[in-house]
Amino acid sequence: MPPAGGDEPLAIGYLFLLQRLREHLRYRADRGYVDAAKLIADLRAEVAAQVEAGNVDGRMLAAYNHTTTRGSHGSRAWQK
Repeated sequence: MPPAGGDEPLAIGYLFLLQRLREHLRYRADRGYVDAAKLIADLRAEVAAQVEAGNVDGRMLAAYNHTTTRGSHGSRAWQK
């Protein structure tokens, strides 16, 4: 769910980059790279902090959860 307004094209670009980086981290975690698993955990903690601060609404969180859990290839590091 991209934000609306004058910065929508820029926000969509950032969302695309974030999705690709998360996917790359997931593949690295699947291969056993500890640094990738830590970055995934850090990202999840930051998302949780943003939700608690009220900066992320339920629809955005649902979209985030959908994109981070699909195609996880069984990686335990990603599913924790």
